[in-house]
Amino acid sequence: MRAQKLYRTQDLDLVLPRIFCLKTCGSWLLMRNRLSNLYLVNLFTKERINLPPVESQVGTTKLERTVVGFRITCPDGSKPGKPMHIRSPVFWIDEKTKDYLVSWGLGTCCVVYSKKGDNSWIQFPEL
Repeated sequence: MRAQKLYRTQDLDLVLPRIFCLKTCGSWLLMRNRLSNLYLVNLFTKERINLPPVESQVGTTKLERTVVGFRITCPDGSKPGKPMHIRSPVFWIDEKTKDYLVSWGLGTCCVVYSKKGDNSWIQFPEL
């Protein structure tokens, strides 16, 4: 028979109506606040790791922050009409070293990633 586990946590000082959990990995949550800033937070320790600003892209596709999200500029200079939102994020974090890798889709143009020590998002080259 498996023992039931119950964890008690203190308030994480998160204003939940204003933030969104995009993904989880172990005790870590990938969060997005109402300004579309991304960060990782440990549910049990309250440790927080801020991620680079979403618009800090290294590559040919560019982002501009808007009131409702982001406006994307494709490599050919075109700007799709709809605001861009963070799509299909995934992440991994090593619980001991805090090494991490976060990746998400940039509209339908490309996929970007950032890892521990990066100060921008790097675009995967087109294949």
